[in-house]
Amino acid sequence: MRLDVRTTLAMLTVAGSVGLGLAVVTGHVNKDPAAAGQIGIVIGYVFAESKAVLAWYFSSSSSSAAKDETIQLQAQAAADVAAPSSTTTTTTKETP
Repeated sequence: MRLDVRTTLAMLTVAGSVGLGLAVVTGHVNKDPAAAGQIGIVIGYVFAESKAVLAWYFSSSSSSAAKDETIQLQAQAAADVAAPSSTTTTTTKETP
């Protein structure tokens, strides 16, 4: 499997949020009350970005691929209808 930049960044974002969550749960985060507000903001931001990554990666990409396939099939059907058939012959009528 070839990893592109988007997939790598998505994996890093999700792994970072999981690691941050584990650090908070196990008590490895600074317990200073003055810094608690800032730490909470950072944790909230990281989890919000992780949520956005998961939403894009699992729902948006799959529906976008299905949409692209549908558009391609509709374009092919429209091209088939618009293309003149090769068996059509034209006749001209001579006027006296």
